[in-house]
Amino acid sequence: MFERVGVDTFFEAAPNVRVDCTLRFGSDRQRQFDQASGLVVDRPCLCTGLTEVGVGVPHVGVLVGEITRLFREVVDGWLVCHTWRFDCLALVRCHHAPIATVLRAPPPESRMQAVQLTDHGGREVLTYGEVPDPDPAADEVLVDVKAGALNHLDVWTRRGIPGLDLEFPHVPGSDAAGVVVDVGSDVTRFEPGDHVTVWAGVSCGSCECCRRGEPTLCVDYHVLGEHVPGVHAERIAVPEDNLLLVPEGVDWATAAAAPLVFGTAWRMLIERGELEAGESVLVLGASGGVGHAAVQIAAHAGCEVFATAGTAEKRAHAAEIGADHTIDYTETNFADEIRARTGKRGVDVVVDHVGADTWNDSLRALARGGRVLTCGATTGGRPQTNLDRIFWDQLSVLGSTMAAPGTAERACQLVWDGTFEVRIRETLPMSRVARGHELLEGREGFGKVVVVPDGEYDG
Repeated sequence: MFERVGVDTFFEAAPNVRVDCTLRFGSDRQRQFDQASGLVVDRPCLCTGLTEVGVGVPHVGVLVGEITRLFREVVDGWLVCHTWRFDCLALVRCHHAPIATVLRAPPPESRMQAVQLTDHGGREVLTYGEVPDPDPAADEVLVDVKAGALNHLDVWTRRGIPGLDLEFPHVPGSDAAGVVVDVGSDVTRFEPGDHVTVWAGVSCGSCECCRRGEPTLCVDYHVLGEHVPGVHAERIAVPEDNLLLVPEGVDWATAAAAPLVFGTAWRMLIERGELEAGESVLVLGASGGVGHAAVQIAAHAGCEVFATAGTAEKRAHAAEIGADHTIDYTETNFADEIRARTGKRGVDVVVDHVGADTWNDSLRALARGGRVLTCGATTGGRPQTNLDRIFWDQLSVLGSTMAAPGTAERACQLVWDGTFEVRIRETLPMSRVARGHELLEGREGFGKVVVVPDGEYDG
C-alpha cells in the first residue's frame, strides 16, 4: 500500500536517517553504499528508461523497489530506510517538488504444515512441509484440522488424471474434520468452536443443473483436493457450503472419514439406484471406503447383500457390517458364484467401482432387467463391454458422482447416530501419507486410512 505524505512527516518518521537526494550510482552502475544510512543501493534495471533499484537492509532482506514506475517524469534520486516498525520509507523528487512515499511492509507471513504433491508420479512426490497459512474469504470458514482421510481419488490425483492440470506444489486431500477458528463476514451457519467436517464437492450454483437441484451435474463441478487445493493441512479455509456440522461426541477419525464415501454411496444406491427392500445387491471391493459404505447402506435398505473381498479377514469384516453372503474373488469367479447361489437368476444390482477388470463379469452377474451402478474405475475406465447382453437382458448402466451436500448430510447423520460405522484400517501422521497411499494401492486392510497433522498425532 502506497501512502504519500509531506517531507516533514518523513523526517519525523525517520529522524536519524540522513536523506541524500544527490545519491547516485557508482561508475560501474552496480552498487553504491551510503555509510550514513547503512543502506546498499543496487543496480538499476537496464530494461527500462526509469531507474529501478533494490535496497539491501541488514537482517531484513532485499526490497526490490518499483516505486519509480509511478513517476513518468524526472526522478532526481531516492533513498529507502527501515524503521523499527518495519515500514519502508522512500523520498523522491519529482518535478523538483519533494514528495515522500511510505511503503508499509506486510507483517511476516505465518506458516503451517501441509501435505504437498511436488509433481505427478509415484509416492516419492508426496511431501509434508511448510506452506502459507490460509487467508479466508468473506464466505469461508477457517478450520483447525484434527484429522483427514484418504480416498483412491488421492492416488489418482497423485498419479495424474488425463485433462487434470494442476499447479505444483499442490495440497491434496478431500476429507478433513476439525474445529472452527474464525468465520468470514458473510458466513451465517457456523461460529468459532463448532465441530465440522468437509464435503469436497463444489458447484457453481447458477447453471441449468444447479438450478434444478442437481449440483453434481454442474458444468463447473470440481472436487477439493483433485481440481483445486485440498484439505490435508494443519489449517484450511473452506466455503461454508462445503462444511457439515458434526456433533461433539463424534471422534475426529470418524468425522473426517465419513462424508465422501457415505455421501457418494448413498447417492449411488438410494438416489440413482433406487434400491428397494427385498432386492439383491452385489458389492464389489467391499473392503474399500465406498465399498464398505455401500454394504451398510444396502443392508439398511432391506436388501440381500453379497460382497466380494480377497481375504478371510476382509470377508469377516464385511459380514460384521451387513453382508449376508461373501465371495472370495481370488478363488472363484464372482459372476459364476452369484449365478450358482441364485439359481442362475443373478442379482438385481451390482455396485462396481473397480472398473475394467470386473466390468463384463458385473454384467454377467445381473438378473434380467438388472442395473449396474458405478462411481469409479480403480482398475481403469475403458473396459470392453458386451452390448448384446445389455440390450438383450435390458440392463441399465447408471453412473453416479459424489452427492449434493444435503444428501451427504443425511448419510452422515446415520454415521453420527451409530447406524453406520466407519471402519478405520490405519491412522498415520500426515508426514507418513506415502504409507497411506501404499495401503490403498496394495489393498491392505479394511475401510479408510486416516491421516492426522503431525502436531495432533498421538500414536
